Amino acid sequence: MKIVLILNSLCLAYLWALAFFGIRVKRNAAARKLNKFAILIPAHNEAKNILPLIDSIKRFDYPKDLYDCYCVADHCSDDTAAVTAKAGIACYEKKDGFAGKGRALSWLIDKVLTGNANKYDAFIFFDADNTVDADFLNVMNSGLCGGNEIMQGYPDVSNWKSSVFTILNYINYITVNRLKENARSNLGLSCRLRGHGMCFAASALKNYNWATDSSVEDHDLFTQIIASGKKVVWEHRAKVYSVLPQDTRTAEKQRMRWSKAKHSWLAIPQNSVLIGIAGISFILSISWWSSAILLLYLAYFLFGSLLEGMPIRYFLYFIASPFFILWRVWIFALSFRKAKALEWR
Repeated sequence: MKIVLILNSLCLAYLWALAFFGIRVKRNAAARKLNKFAILIPAHNEAKNILPLIDSIKRFDYPKDLYDCYCVADHCSDDTAAVTAKAGIACYEKKDGFAGKGRALSWLIDKVLTGNANKYDAFIFFDADNTVDADFLNVMNSGLCGGNEIMQGYPDVSNWKSSVFTILNYINYITVNRLKENARSNLGLSCRLRGHGMCFAASALKNYNWATDSSVEDHDLFTQIIASGKKVVWEHRAKVYSVLPQDTRTAEKQRMRWSKAKHSWLAIPQNSVLIGIAGISFILSISWWSSAILLLYLAYFLFGSLLEGMPIRYFLYFIASPFFILWRVWIFALSFRKAKALEWR
């Protein structure tokens, strides 16, 4: 038990040491020029979900002639292509070959670059069920002008108040965004790629293989980036929103897929696993040490949430956090099962 407490304490010390570098949110220097963007959207049976994204893209506070939007409708059995085209977005239907997000993006990139090799300065990637802040392109443009080649926007949640489950998920999201991703970027290290809200300079886009068959294509791409000696820069003010599942049943497949991506590259286990181990240690051996570890984990999430402006009244939901953590640990354990490739999820 003592070894477990020592290891957990070391991981906790690392999280807190990193957290202090996340207090500051950097501001990019004023943009020297306005870059031209291509926005790419991979979609599979998203006819019912894609219009809010298109509407938010049309509301960008950025010159309309400096961004174009393209969608790939990959092996769709619904009206994704028709709905997207009617909304004024160039949509290509992909019906041949393998299905899957990685292959679809690679195919779309080739389509867009054909005849437009030097038209765009950078490429932005959104998922079909996202919505985006109006200032997104301005933030990414400033980052490009500052010399950043690969950037990750801030993954936010649009329906975080929907249930206890989404509130606890949201607390975890914003804490990780501020105290891990933002902190790493402030230290000059690479943050993670999230698969949506990404920006690649045109010169960097061509250096990587997008045609991955994995169900965690963002992780595969991230591995390539690190292997090439490049890094992903965190853009805290470039917000892209997703809708979270409101209960554990509908969230299970999504969370399991994300967990699979974290097995091979995280320096320490997921926060939920660390807290779960700390909780077990506390139950088996109640002591000042195990109690202090749990309290410091609680303080960590309170600190991150406060920095991100979470209203204090929502901290009452921490009462339900043990059940949330148990679920996350269970999903983490299940995620070691072999993933199926070529699936849209």
